[in-house]
Amino acid sequence: MEEERLDLITSLPDEILRRIICFLPLELAVRTSKLSTGWRNLWLPPQPNDLAMTGNNMSEEQVARIVTNFLASWKELEFWMQSFRMPPTGGNPPSPNIKTEDRLILSAIMGPEKELRLDFSNGEAQHLPADFSLNLELINCHGPSPQPTTTTAKTFYSLKTLHLRSASHLTGRLLPALFSNCQLLESLKLVKCHGLQSLDINANNRLKNLIVVNCPNMVTLTLSTPNLQSLRYRGALPRFHLKNVSRLVDVMFDFKDGPAYYDFNCQELLSLLTNIATVQTLTLCDWLLEWLCVAGVVFRYLDLRFNNLKELWWIGSLIDGPKRDSLVCFLAICPSLERIFIDVDQRRGYIPTPLFYQWWHEPHLWMDYASVKAGASPLDRLKTVKMRGITDQEDELLLVDLLLKQAASLQSMTVTSPENENQSWRVVKVPWKGQYSEEHRHRKRIAIPSAQEEYYFEYIEEEEESSDSCPLHSKLYL
Repeated sequence: MEEERLDLITSLPDEILRRIICFLPLELAVRTSKLSTGWRNLWLPPQPNDLAMTGNNMSEEQVARIVTNFLASWKELEFWMQSFRMPPTGGNPPSPNIKTEDRLILSAIMGPEKELRLDFSNGEAQHLPADFSLNLELINCHGPSPQPTTTTAKTFYSLKTLHLRSASHLTGRLLPALFSNCQLLESLKLVKCHGLQSLDINANNRLKNLIVVNCPNMVTLTLSTPNLQSLRYRGALPRFHLKNVSRLVDVMFDFKDGPAYYDFNCQELLSLLTNIATVQTLTLCDWLLEWLCVAGVVFRYLDLRFNNLKELWWIGSLIDGPKRDSLVCFLAICPSLERIFIDVDQRRGYIPTPLFYQWWHEPHLWMDYASVKAGASPLDRLKTVKMRGITDQEDELLLVDLLLKQAASLQSMTVTSPENENQSWRVVKVPWKGQYSEEHRHRKRIAIPSAQEEYYFEYIEEEEESSDSCPLHSKLYL
């Protein structure tokens, strides 16, 4: 009988476990909370303490100084967590009449590599969050950076990674006061900031990565970030104002909640795509391409080209004729594409297509499949296709057929079953007179005839160790 494995790590004292976590990057350290109840308890903050303040109409700078002094007192530790409650910015001293939701609760985690994670939630959902704007100026002067003089500036001057979670109207002016001098900041993430309507970031050459996820009230996003290389956004489509973002390499636009405004404007979206045309990796949601095509956009007629694009992610709730055809239409402006990932997740909300007027193109009506296939642009450099979650076999086969025809250099096409994400199939097109490949004779195979009955699609079950199928995009980078 196999000996039962002993868990020698979990049984260690909490202080030793915390020291172990100290050696991990902050992103990996936080994930240990998912291992077990014992590990999760390490991340539970103590009961928040009311921060004593005196005087009325306290300025944001004064509040920032108090918060900074608190954080600086833990500065010598690589890992810590603490929370406290304070009156809203610009408010009065604490009193018994102040409601819990009117007090700011801060949880803080300091990582070993100049990382800081701040969580301003009190553990309760904000039903009617107040709207606010956030303006972060991360600009240094010309020449050598000035030496920080205040306690606030010294504490955060060398910060490289900043994660902000559940920022609210109580922090709208506090955060700029805390982090305006973070001139070495390289990575910034904002998650679940309810009420945040406008985000304006003006950064120097240090900021390289920006992630904005699930901020449901976002309407405007303005960026002036000359060295930004990775931009990942998930939520409703805001109005983007991108200034000086020519270094972008990796962009994710997952507008899973539809547009944040009613006057959908094709010209604005095409301008947005033009601003990111130099990227090498791009993620787009299904409804965005479909809406553009229904509104009359024919991509091959545009001057826009994604000449550097190597990897494309298409994510959506389903694949049907209009979505497939709009994807094919977009592929016409991606001449260097090498990898396509198609990720279908039925848990995503369906965004219906509105009725548009045809604007400045001839009406782009959906054609029959034969016409779409005949007019599709060749994908000469495409080598890898991975698809996950497609439930309709006919739609899957039509897409498979189209990509196999257009990609003369294709090396691998893999389909992952929607019922079993651990089961993947390699797809090949075989003439009716063809024979099974000897190298796959011991694997499970399925033969499905094509609509024209000139050939069939052979689905060959992938071996377990090689089934690196299309990963779950909904869990990436978050």
